[in-house]
Amino acid sequence: AEHGDWFVIERLMELAEDENDYVRVAALSVLPNLCDREVRGMRCRSHVLQCILERLQDGDADVREAAVTSLGKLGCVGDKTAIDLTLVALEDSSRGVSAAAIQSL
Repeated sequence: AEHGDWFVIERLMELAEDENDYVRVAALSVLPNLCDREVRGMRCRSHVLQCILERLQDGDADVREAAVTSLGKLGCVGDKTAIDLTLVALEDSSRGVSAAAIQSL
């Protein structure tokens, strides 16, 4: 897939909600390779970022880790929503999620 290929991006967003946690992790891990970082005025409102933000509440720690990593790569620098959610991820019970949150900040 090429950078900005919206057909692939939309399919990855669907897969980010798959019942299989490995599929969700893979989809979230690939999204940053196909999308641009949000611009400051967007305030994390794109469909891609909304998909990622929803996965921060996932029941699987690996999915939450992939989501916070993707948020760090795609989120709008300085966006209060993204920062607040990343700060919450710092307190996650999973060390992997907490470490990913540190890297994302």
